Amino acid sequence: MSPGRRRGLFAQRRGRRWGCLALLLPLAAAAALLLSLNGLSNRYARLETRRVTFVDLPRALERFRILHISDLHAASIGNAQENVLRALGREEYDAVVLSGDMVGRGGSDKPLMDLLRALGGKAPVFF
Repeated sequence: MSPGRRRGLFAQRRGRRWGCLALLLPLAAAAALLLSLNGLSNRYARLETRRVTFVDLPRALERFRILHISDLHAASIGNAQENVLRALGREEYDAVVLSGDMVGRGGSDKPLMDLLRALGGKAPVFF
């Protein structure tokens, strides 16, 4: 035995360490699955209804409904944004508010313009 590889008299022989690999592989697979599911879920629109109460709200604004669309990041959610329109269904709203990042890093505004055309101007839009 060479001097660099000398072991103690009673030292156990080291086996291969598969434990780290056995732990990392399932974690990597779980992370890949979660990222894939997140990517798929971001392709669908979802409608949430929130009721808000304001003290001393003028009577003319009672039951005023605002459609809030946020952070599209130039994402096209279906052809001509039909998934957004499907999520809206027959919802009635008095105004549309667009907030957050609506265009992508490359400056693409096509999905936003498709969405505005699809909304059809039935309510004022605030950006």
